[in-house]
Amino acid sequence: MINRALNKLHYCLYIIECKAHLLFNKINPTILFFKIPFIRKKFKNNEGIDEPVEWFNDFWLNKETGFGLIFTGGWLVAIVFILLFSLMRIVFNLVNLDELLNEYYFIALGILSYLICYFIVFREDKYLVYFDCFKYWTKREKTTNVLYTIFFIVCITALFFGSLILF
Repeated sequence: MINRALNKLHYCLYIIECKAHLLFNKINPTILFFKIPFIRKKFKNNEGIDEPVEWFNDFWLNKETGFGLIFTGGWLVAIVFILLFSLMRIVFNLVNLDELLNEYYFIALGILSYLICYFIVFREDKYLVYFDCFKYWTKREKTTNVLYTIFFIVCITALFFGSLILF
């Protein structure tokens, strides 16, 4: 259950990142740089790359080694960290253990967040199996799940600030 939920969250973050990247390409100065004939020729001669814009998009959007995937993995770890931090802060304040919140607590939560994401999503590229499953979603399912993801992130953010202010 948690495997599927975290992988679905990761996939939706990846979809958002891909759409943001393609939208940003409209104003990206690097894309204009790649369209200069001298630069295109240099890429073709030195690197063997015929179309630098496609190379750039593959560099960013590749599902196995793309920079956007690394970016969304970081977001996933951060979301898990914020969720755990908020819940632990609420529990600690309810039990009056406020003095236990120190730098070791943050380090431990950061390591725990990374380990959760590593073993459930990243280890042995488990996310690729889920990505292959989720790619068959209809456009409506993708839109719905992305909206749920955005709503979830807003709720986690509200919980985080609520745990800082109210508790």
